[in-house]
Amino acid sequence: MKVPEPIKPTIESFGLTPERVKYFDSVNFWGFSFLIYYIPAVIVCWNEFVTIHSLWSLLLPIPYLFPVGAGLMFVINSGIKMFWQRRQPDYESYGRYSQAEKTYQVQREAWLLTQESWWKRLDGTSFEIAFERLLKKRGYKVIHTGKSGDGGVDLRLRVDSKEIIVQCKAYGTPVGPAAVRDLYGTIMHEGASHAWLVSTNGFSKKAKDFARGKDIDLLTIREFLESTS
Repeated sequence: MKVPEPIKPTIESFGLTPERVKYFDSVNFWGFSFLIYYIPAVIVCWNEFVTIHSLWSLLLPIPYLFPVGAGLMFVINSGIKMFWQRRQPDYESYGRYSQAEKTYQVQREAWLLTQESWWKRLDGTSFEIAFERLLKKRGYKVIHTGKSGDGGVDLRLRVDSKEIIVQCKAYGTPVGPAAVRDLYGTIMHEGASHAWLVSTNGFSKKAKDFARGKDIDLLTIREFLESTS
C-alpha cells in the first residue's frame, strides 16, 4: 500500500504571513536579559568597592557571565519572549501553525522512510542510521555498531534468542561477491547465527551465487520496505 506524502501546512491558512512567523521565531530579548541579570551584580560589586576600596572587587561580575550567567540569561530571555508572544493578537494562530509544522515534520520523516528513491540518495553512514530507525519502528531491538574498526558489523539485532549481524551497503551499483565473502567471514569470526546484507541497489549474480546455502540474507531496501514484518 502506497503511503501518501503528507501535506505541508501553509502559513497563510493560519491567517499569518511569512514575515510575521519569522519575527515570532527570531525575536529575542538578550540585551534586556543581560541588563536584568548583570546590573544588580555590578551594583553589588560597586558597593563592595566603595566599602573596601579594592579594584579587584570591580572584576567580580565577570565570572557571573560564564557559565551560570549565560544559563540564567537564557532562562530570563525565554521567559520574556514567552510573555511577549502570549500578548500578541495572533499568538494563538502562531501556536496552531507551529504545532501543525511539527506534526508535518514528524509525518514527513516517517513518509521518507517508505520511499526507495530517498534511501538511494543516502551515503553510507546516513543509510546505517536510517535503517536502524526503520528497524526500531518495526519492533526490532537494535544496536548500532557501525564505525571504524567495527569488523564489518553495522548493526546487531536480537530476534528471539538469535543474534543477527547487519551490514548496510549504500552503493550506486549492485553489490558484488567480495562484500558477501567478507560478511561470511565476519559470521565465522563473530559466531553469529545469521546475517543480513542490505543494499540500496541490489546484488550481482555472483554475489547471489556465493550467498546461496549460507546463513546470509541478501536484502534490497525495496524488498524490506515492501515486506510487512
